[in-house]
Amino acid sequence: MVFGATAICCVTGSTRASPPPPPSPDLVAAVDAASCGSQHDTPAPEAIPVKVSPLSPEPIVESVKGTVTWRWGYHLASGDSRVGNITGLTIDEKFGIIAMTANRHWLILDYGTKDGIAAVKAIGLAPMRGAPGRPTSIAFTLHWQLVSFPDQNIVQRYSLSTCGTAAVGLPVFTIAGQPPVTVLTEAAADYVALVGQDETGIKNTLMLPREQQTVTIRRHDIPALAGYRLVALANGTKIVPYIFALWATPGHNAVLQLMYVPLWGDFWGPNANTQTVPVKVAEFSRTPTGMTAFFNRKTGHTGMVLTFDTGPGSVDIVSIDIKQ
Repeated sequence: MVFGATAICCVTGSTRASPPPPPSPDLVAAVDAASCGSQHDTPAPEAIPVKVSPLSPEPIVESVKGTVTWRWGYHLASGDSRVGNITGLTIDEKFGIIAMTANRHWLILDYGTKDGIAAVKAIGLAPMRGAPGRPTSIAFTLHWQLVSFPDQNIVQRYSLSTCGTAAVGLPVFTIAGQPPVTVLTEAAADYVALVGQDETGIKNTLMLPREQQTVTIRRHDIPALAGYRLVALANGTKIVPYIFALWATPGHNAVLQLMYVPLWGDFWGPNANTQTVPVKVAEFSRTPTGMTAFFNRKTGHTGMVLTFDTGPGSVDIVSIDIKQ
């Protein structure tokens, strides 16, 4: 089995902005060399056979005002208890759908498409090398993946695009004196957004430059949904300030909101009070445990992939389109 490129990933950019510049070659080489290390003794992802069953959209997602279109959905069942308990999800142009689990494993979903409908063929499983604890969120930042470990107040960087699952996590920064970073997402070209929350709810949003050595953290509250817990954030374009926020209730149902402002500074800068009121996009009968988004330049829609845990060794995975 080969875990290769995927047909749905991703056209970043939009008609309103140019793609951001890539990281400097020297920085890429240095980080990749440190993350990849010696790969000759690192095995490829372990192939895990799965039984694949199609899912119907009605019990899972309800569109609000026709903004959501169901693309595909599958239930994956395996005899391996390591499959499931997903805490984060991302898409990589080289490796496809990448999920991470609470027990510190990568799950690589190998699939193909026919007439726009995905068909999951197998799952690859590999340990998260260098993970200091339970991961809770992952974000792609042009060349690397950032992963948060809130129990340790650490965010690490993985060169999955270059090293695959052999990548070793490199500490990027720690958060001291703040609520642990439980959710992070891609933001503007040079920034990633991190949200700290504890048992009392969301405390603040943090913005961190991608390459700056001396870090200055800017804080501002994001508009919280009363009675809900923030589960995940996603930015499909990686450029334009469309932020999707996934909220869950104690009853395990969930709401997907779209937060939009004209400029990134309006989210976290001095003009943050100019934010538009978040718009409810969809409701879920169950709370997704992983969420990632990508932008389709041809249609102008945001595609989204979500996972739902269904027990040891099994998981549901769905894909939807969102009109903007």
